[in-house]
Amino acid sequence: MALLVENGGFLFFLKIMIITFEVFGSVAGLDIRLGMLSPFRHPRLAWENNAAAATIAIERAQNAGILTNHNITVIWRDDECSSVGGAGKAVLLRTVDDVDVFIGPPCSTATQPVGQLASFWNFPIFSQASSDPVLEDKTTYKTLIRLGPPFNKLGRAFVEIFKYFNWNRVVMISRRKTDNKRVFCDYSSRSSEEVFRLHNITLADWMQIDE
Repeated sequence: MALLVENGGFLFFLKIMIITFEVFGSVAGLDIRLGMLSPFRHPRLAWENNAAAATIAIERAQNAGILTNHNITVIWRDDECSSVGGAGKAVLLRTVDDVDVFIGPPCSTATQPVGQLASFWNFPIFSQASSDPVLEDKTTYKTLIRLGPPFNKLGRAFVEIFKYFNWNRVVMISRRKTDNKRVFCDYSSRSSEEVFRLHNITLADWMQIDE
């Protein structure tokens, strides 16, 4: 689910990138280098899952005639699902591997520094799974496109439910973030808390549990 979802999102990206190159570059045959950032070990977002989705997407694009006369090379580096790993490997992909675009990272922890570097470089980055609400800030992450659904609209959905029932005082219970694997409760609750404040919903208590 959190992979390139999959390959449909990846296929859409390939179409957009090739159309852009052809319109503005007027080049018949393109050598496109995709810099893929992904952790080697992860229960959901590991390299083998992302690589499989990328391979399927490229094959589908070739069979559909989208990649006619274009060569695509995928260069992968292990971002370790960490901020240091993500930033360091992004620099290597751009300066050493000379890639044209970043695919990933899937982990939000790594996407934050990579997205900031990409914004500074005005460099395209497509993340297939990063869902931390902080990534919504387009003043910081100017070139980041997230292919998977973020949590930012979850709080807005809650607000509409509260308005319907005339509720304006709530209690939120969420699981505490302890690592880079159990993060969804943290992302969804932080996103909701911000929206509650904006709509004058009183958060009477926010209980965070470890399990």
